[in-house]
Amino acid sequence: MDLFFILSKVLWALASPDMLLLLILAIGLLSLLRGYKRTGTWLMRTALSFCFLLSTLPLGDLLLQPLERAFPAKPEINDPKAIIILGGWEDHFAKVKAGVIRTNEGAERVLEGLRLAKLHPNAKIIFSGGRNDFRPPSDGFSNEIRQLVQDYGIAGDRILIETQSRNTVQNAKMSRSLVNSPQDGPWVLVTSAFHMYRSLGSFCAAGWREIIPYPVDLRSSKTREFRRPRFAEHMNVLNVRVHEWIGLIIYRWTGRTQSFLQNVCEAN
Repeated sequence: MDLFFILSKVLWALASPDMLLLLILAIGLLSLLRGYKRTGTWLMRTALSFCFLLSTLPLGDLLLQPLERAFPAKPEINDPKAIIILGGWEDHFAKVKAGVIRTNEGAERVLEGLRLAKLHPNAKIIFSGGRNDFRPPSDGFSNEIRQLVQDYGIAGDRILIETQSRNTVQNAKMSRSLVNSPQDGPWVLVTSAFHMYRSLGSFCAAGWREIIPYPVDLRSSKTREFRRPRFAEHMNVLNVRVHEWIGLIIYRWTGRTQSFLQNVCEAN
């Protein structure tokens, strides 16, 4: 198993906002119990203030909007070689339990990708992405994906699938084996808008060219009105957004992308 993948999962488990909040609360409570009242009180007040702020304000949207607004929605597409649909839309755990494909909030990736495939009948459809946890990768999901695409009336010989990749950089590298030349596009890259910077950067670094970013799954809200407290919802949003920004930094720092916020592949 890739060491980078293992470290990324372990470090994120410790650095995610919800875990950090829990650690602050735990340290604050322990400090109070051991007699460090000033430190414990300050930590508890800080954590509770953050909980109140997060309950009333969608802080995750503030981090999300710069990512989602970077690429135009529904860009012009002319005679693409393939529609590349990145994983992240499927719920592997639910699929294992139910025996059928289950989707999550990223389902627009596959829905819009299949719509594009119908509009461009000469293009291949590339599905890239496997499990993103520590369970062994499996090709078993390929059959369900193939059947799903064919149920939409798309010929089976247009479908290319790889289910071994666990993260975005592996998506880009492992998908190369499915095409003759990754530099001979155009390739339409379909993924969630907040994930497009890191996806495009990974594909560019892996040698792909002539990529058309096609962002979907827009999640940020343009309104900032007061709403009833929604702590769990806002915390989930914040976790995803912080994860994406950290991913952008780590990918650039480790050379897995050519630039921090990349919006076009650089020429060779």
